[in-house]
Amino acid sequence: MELIRFVGSNFFEWDLKMYDEKNEQPAKVNSTDLNEDLGQIEYLFSDKTGTLTENEMLFKHFCINGDIYEEKYGDIFNLNSQTIKSITNPKIFRLLEALTVCHTVQVDKTSSEKYNASSPDELSFIKFCFNLGILYEGDVFDKTKNIFNRRVVYNIKDETFEKKYEIMYILEFDSVRKRMSIIVKNESNEYFLYCKGADSSIAPRCSCKTFSLYEDSLKEFSEKGWRTLVIAYKPLSKSEYLSYSQMLDQANSDILNKEEKLDKCYDLIESNLKIIGVTSVEDRLQEDVEGTLFALRQAGIKIWILTGDKLETAVNISDSCKHFSREMFKFVLKNLKTTTEVEENFTIINEQMKSSGKQSYALIIDGVSLETITLNKNQNDFRSIAVKCDAVLCCRMSPSQKANIVSLIKNSKERPMTAAIGDGANDVSMIQEAHVGIGIYGKEGRNAARSADFSFSKFKYLKRAFLVHGYLYYTRIAVLVLYFFYKNFVFSVCQTYYGFWNAFSSTSVFSSLYISIFNLILSSVPPFIIALFEQQKNVKDLEQTPFFYRSIRKNKPLSALQFLKWNIIAVWHSLSCFFIPLGVCQINSVLLNDGKNFGNYEFGTLIVTNIFVVIHLKIFLVWKYQNIFALFSYLMSILGFLLSCFLLSGFILPFPLTLFTENQALYFGIFVLFSSGSIWFTIILSSVVSILPDLVLIIIENLMEKVKLNKFAKKEIFIESNRAKSPNTTVENFSLYSIGMERSIASFESSNDLSSTYMIKRNSTLNSSRAFNLKSRRISPIDTLSQSII
Repeated sequence: MELIRFVGSNFFEWDLKMYDEKNEQPAKVNSTDLNEDLGQIEYLFSDKTGTLTENEMLFKHFCINGDIYEEKYGDIFNLNSQTIKSITNPKIFRLLEALTVCHTVQVDKTSSEKYNASSPDELSFIKFCFNLGILYEGDVFDKTKNIFNRRVVYNIKDETFEKKYEIMYILEFDSVRKRMSIIVKNESNEYFLYCKGADSSIAPRCSCKTFSLYEDSLKEFSEKGWRTLVIAYKPLSKSEYLSYSQMLDQANSDILNKEEKLDKCYDLIESNLKIIGVTSVEDRLQEDVEGTLFALRQAGIKIWILTGDKLETAVNISDSCKHFSREMFKFVLKNLKTTTEVEENFTIINEQMKSSGKQSYALIIDGVSLETITLNKNQNDFRSIAVKCDAVLCCRMSPSQKANIVSLIKNSKERPMTAAIGDGANDVSMIQEAHVGIGIYGKEGRNAARSADFSFSKFKYLKRAFLVHGYLYYTRIAVLVLYFFYKNFVFSVCQTYYGFWNAFSSTSVFSSLYISIFNLILSSVPPFIIALFEQQKNVKDLEQTPFFYRSIRKNKPLSALQFLKWNIIAVWHSLSCFFIPLGVCQINSVLLNDGKNFGNYEFGTLIVTNIFVVIHLKIFLVWKYQNIFALFSYLMSILGFLLSCFLLSGFILPFPLTLFTENQALYFGIFVLFSSGSIWFTIILSSVVSILPDLVLIIIENLMEKVKLNKFAKKEIFIESNRAKSPNTTVENFSLYSIGMERSIASFESSNDLSSTYMIKRNSTLNSSRAFNLKSRRISPIDTLSQSII
């Protein structure tokens, strides 16, 4: 089994359709023990950035005090007034200075790609500033001051000048703080802290009045699916810097509590910030993400996207890649901070699910709500709702929260098979928590790929990994296991039958030679080859028809019913192989050409020959992908039978080899046996009688499979035809609607948006009032991306 897994894993790595020519990167298997688990996946947990997207950031817009700007042809345009703005504008220059200073980008002048960055966002900032004539030239070590100077060359209005910034401290990014900062001293001996990070991380550290100027811009950028970062700064006096420096040095010198003390220092230093502006970068979807997610959903795999991005950004990407289908009823839970809010929302969601019948659901939840659920031990209630949804989107997630989500589903009562896919170091905990971990060779290093069980360079390869390799690995192992039990059952039960004729004495119907070589030589090659090369379905059909993947999930090919079927067939084959020769002998015991009667060894040899023929006919019928390797396995089995049986019976062997020939009792016996036409007739008769039920069963199974395929095809056609008719229903924070619901509905109806209204009250039943907008064809109590009740 392990040898088959090891050899079979090479097919995964050799698959040219999973080879990335651009990066010259083949797929890789790090764990050969999980091959067949690829065919049993029920839940897929996926990161977004770098996994679903290219992770190649393109700088789009930036906002300062509510005004949105973009770069065109080396100039900055104000989108609101359509005017050109000068880079020397103090507010704009401050933002550009922050972008060129606050980062960890390295300069490699020997490479064709000048800039090397661990963060694609930072690389997009450097390239954006480069287009404006602001060139980052790298860090130069000053031996006299024992410090690094960050060199930036400014080409502004035909004037070129260089500025140097002494790097005092870098407060590196981490997934808990969700921000990164740098303390620098400029040429005027002024100290500044520049900070960039997620809005949820920076906003609490700035004045609410200042941050309110950017809320609309953040929302607009997020709704377009762009990644947003807030840029802030804080001027420092020399005494403040010295105080912070002393604190950081003390924290770094504490070996036992270093991390804890550094966190406290960072929390203190990154406070009372002033917002400079907000940036937005576009991260395009990878090739064929939409088709991959659709195929996996058809295969019965529930897909959860776990991301650290804003809710609006994540929802936009989910809609773009068709993670959410139009017919789904979307539940949105965000900013739930109390147990009461969580329980009320869960209660109403459950009522909605009961009243809607077979409606398809999607769940959207943020990290704040999830943390509240975890702290108040509502995980089981959350899980019971989430597993009923066809798609789940979790936003603002930390790495530990991602791993907890995977663990929550993996350890549920049903024990589903889970897989997680990601590309960065922050996905490692999620990947390792899932049953099957899959890493993407991304632009954020190879930590995820090294930590995963399987790895490749593009998300679209996941479709082939599951639907093709997963199906083939599992069906091959399933056939191997069933066939192994089957052939040994046939061989062993014949000895039981013989016990009724030898008074259950120690006499065996088989020679010790046949017992020794049955599994080693007579029946080992075909199962080994079938476990490597069998294809029960054409590879193209597997990719185009995800239904086949559904047919093997939940261990269906190895179910109790399958074992029972194979055991019943094994009983029938053993009866045919034993009792037909026995009946022929009882009718006429003189079957040999020399007129002599059958002996015990001749009868046992005839039974072994019958079994050998029947079990190979059985594997021939099961083997649907007959090729040169199948022919080779049959020839090897026949050669093994001829060498072991005919060769050992054709010579008088010296001691101790006589132990294999029953002290020469087998000498020349097989030649005498096969010289009789009656023996050949007996073998053919036994084989035909044995295989006939198999042929009938195969015909029935093929007809049933066609019926199932037709039903699946009709179901998919029905879903597609009704998809355009289905309203796009989104409901956010149910329990909050009881507060001022009439006000929100009135304002909603009086607005220019003629979308339908949807009223939900907290009672035993859900009352709804719907007025469909024929143009947009959607139902929405409140447009969750533009209006909410808080």
